[in-house]
Parts: sequence; C-alpha cells; structure tokens
Amino acid sequence: SDVDIEACAEGGYNVGWIGAGEWLQYTVAVPATDTYTVTLRVASPDGGGSLRLAAGSVPLTSSIAVPRTGGWQAWTDVSVTVS
Repeated sequence: SDVDIEACAEGGYNVGWIGAGEWLQYTVAVPATDTYTVTLRVASPDGGGSLRLAAGSVPLTSSIAVPRTGGWQAWTDVSVTVS
C-alpha cells in the first residue's frame, strides 16, 4: 500500500503507521565493502516495535528494538553496525 507520511514537528516529514509485514525500500550508494554504522531516527510513545535492515532478501541485522520515547514526535537515534 502507499507510504503514510506526516509533517514532522521540527520540519520535513516522517513515515508513520507502519504495520507488521510492511516495508520501505531505499537505495544507498556504498563506496566500498566495509563495516558501517547506520543511525535510525525513531519515535514511539510506548516502544515495543522493531525493525530490521536487509539488502534485498539478505538480512543485514537481527531485529532492532524501537525504544519508548514518550511520543510520536519525541525522537531518538538507534545505531546499528552493518557489514
């Protein structure tokens, strides 16, 4: 289905209302095979959600927990190492 976006309180937009089994696709130009730190900006009033990163069907991470941040516009960064 379509991606659900809304205006972000600090400007720009954020993606929300992601249900189980839904996914987003991004294209990233990686200059060389290496180990990278990926920083994800997340918000959740109650936490409990999770996500993972993949290259096509190949998982790059295990499940990444989305922590409780206190609100849908209360952002925090979650970093993960990808090789």
